[in-house]
This record gives sequence, structure tokens and C-alpha cells, in this order.
Amino acid sequence: MDETEHDQILDLKNELEKNKFQILKQNVELDDFFNNSPCGYINLSTEGKVLKANVTFLDWIGYSRKEILSFGGLINLVEEKSKNSFLSNFDSILNGKIINNLEITLKKK
Repeated sequence: MDETEHDQILDLKNELEKNKFQILKQNVELDDFFNNSPCGYINLSTEGKVLKANVTFLDWIGYSRKEILSFGGLINLVEEKSKNSFLSNFDSILNGKIINNLEITLKKK
């Protein structure tokens, strides 16, 4: 390996480190925004399992993050009267449909 190739490798390594830091910083900022938002947010898998819930959402329903993640799926937190609506709309969302004004009632602790 000649000196030019060595310098190119060092430049690429430095650029990679810089990009790695920027991505880490963006992840921290996004996580901070998600957790400190005044709105309740949850992320669901395509199976309806809760992957992530923010502090506001957890405060509203009274469960801890650990409890919410152990429920197996959001459907287990949905009140009986809202289950059919939730299931049909969730399937529609998975199929690419945009749903507006969906209201479901969740069980609080």
C-alpha cells in the first residue's frame, strides 16, 4: 500500500467517525423529542405489539414502560367496545390506507 492509499483510508475512517457521531446525535435528539412530547406516542410492530411508548402516553394510562411492553400487544389495552374498530382500522393502516379521526378507549391501570 502506498502513501496515497494510506491517506485515503485515513480520510475515509475520519469521515466515517464524523458520520457516526452525527447519527448518534440525531438519534439522541429524536429520542428526546419522542419522550418529552406533550402528545402520547406509541410505536407498534405490524403485529400490533408495543415496541416503544413515550412518557406522556405512560403517564396517561398509568402503566410503566416495562408493563406496557409485556402486554403482548396494544389490543390487550383496548377497551372491549373499541376492539373491533381498532382491529379493522389497524389492518387498513397496514394496507396503506390513511385513517383520520380514529378514537379508541384504552384501559388505564
